[in-house]
Amino acid sequence: MMWALSEFAQSWALFHNTYLAGWFIAGLLSLIGVAVVARDQVFLGLAVSQSSMLGIACGMLFAAPLARLGCDSCGREEALSLWAALFGILAALATTQGQRQAGRETPEAITGWVFAFSASLAVLLLSRSPHGLEEVHRLLSSTIIGATATEVVWFAALFLITAAFVAVQRDSLALLLMDREMAGAVGMPVRVWEALLWVWLGLSVGLAIRVAGLLYAFGCLVLPALVAKNLAREVRPLFYLSPFLALITCTCAFVTANAYDLPPGQVATAVQASVLLGVWLLRSARP
Repeated sequence: MMWALSEFAQSWALFHNTYLAGWFIAGLLSLIGVAVVARDQVFLGLAVSQSSMLGIACGMLFAAPLARLGCDSCGREEALSLWAALFGILAALATTQGQRQAGRETPEAITGWVFAFSASLAVLLLSRSPHGLEEVHRLLSSTIIGATATEVVWFAALFLITAAFVAVQRDSLALLLMDREMAGAVGMPVRVWEALLWVWLGLSVGLAIRVAGLLYAFGCLVLPALVAKNLAREVRPLFYLSPFLALITCTCAFVTANAYDLPPGQVATAVQASVLLGVWLLRSARP
């Protein structure tokens, strides 16, 4: 174990942006994931992630026409991140708000439609572009290696803003997630709160997809919150347990991945999924 930690420390100079971005993304998404898990909308995270990939596909598709019109391409990476965030926000709002207009359709049905539509269209848009398909494969492979210092700063800011808001509004958020009708009865603007919550979800997942890939983003969004939900009886402790578990599991994963030369995103998701499986087995073994 000590040799693994020693090698991890030696790799810090080369991969510190990767580790920092991975930690901040894990903390950010695990906090937002509490809302997804508390509402039993786990599949929503996957639909939003897939829609963000559709946004990246659209950004790549329109990059060449915009360049011919004289648009500067030096900000291509930032533009793709904006496309991903925009489509993530649209998917989150369409999935959570569309059920009120659809009436007879369940949230699961709308979420499934968003996922299937986004997944198929993203591949179709880039089917004739070798570089586009390479980008899709890269996002699906979920690699964090290559994160920049700018991205670290962005995700640090997003995490700190989210953590500060949760610390101040924890009780209101817990009431909203546990009993929507009661929250409205005590005067909370429920629809405004929910819209802001899902916009923040779409923004955070969309930006994380571009840096860390689909698997890592989805794993950090739902797996730590699911583990925390199995350990705690109320919603309020989840806001502390979920990011704590996310940071601990990701740290163990990064150390292991560096020691055995493995992709850190997949190792982190595998560790989180294994912890969740262990919690499920312990709960099932109780009399």
